[in-house]
Amino acid sequence: FGGFVVGSMKDRGALDKLMRECGCPPNIHVTNFNRGRYEMPANKLPSSGLTTMMDILEIDHPAVFNVVVDSCSIERVVLVPDEGQARGIVYNGAGRQPNVKEAYTFHRKLWQKGQSQFENPFKQGLVPRLAADKTETINHLTRQREDLTGEMADKQARLEVARRGKDGLKSAQDEVRKHRREAQSRLDAAEIALKDAKVGSPTPFMRRCSQP
Repeated sequence: FGGFVVGSMKDRGALDKLMRECGCPPNIHVTNFNRGRYEMPANKLPSSGLTTMMDILEIDHPAVFNVVVDSCSIERVVLVPDEGQARGIVYNGAGRQPNVKEAYTFHRKLWQKGQSQFENPFKQGLVPRLAADKTETINHLTRQREDLTGEMADKQARLEVARRGKDGLKSAQDEVRKHRREAQSRLDAAEIALKDAKVGSPTPFMRRCSQP
């Protein structure tokens, strides 16, 4: 979410004009500033055992909270560290959780629309800026390698399932192959970065990840 919140169409028109004159794409939401903060019935929320985006965001103004709920459904977006668990929560299956719109992991966003399943990988930044200590860097890269290795195994399993299906699943096979190639590329980069971190020689990959 990013933009401005105003209380009337008149204000929206004035702000829209100013933003266009400045060459800024207008992203303006109109809401009722006199309305109180939305009530969130428990039966409309994900399980209390899941952490939602609403749980971690601190939004003081009721109008801003209401706009973010309306535009982003933060009460139905969950944060899940484990990618396998996230897929179980979002995708059709015994573990699918009610009232969940999307799941975010460390590496991607996952959601389902109808019977179609989607994943949107984030841009990789394997080494945080603050991970200047060599031991911390190695530990971080080791965890990243383990995550990517697990991701590769999952992609391979999904590909095998698609292969055993009907010919109509060819598009699903192509999609899985694409994600598997992306995961393999990131895994190779992580392996190189981990090897160089252990010998104390920063690679161009590590230097790029550590830049502001």
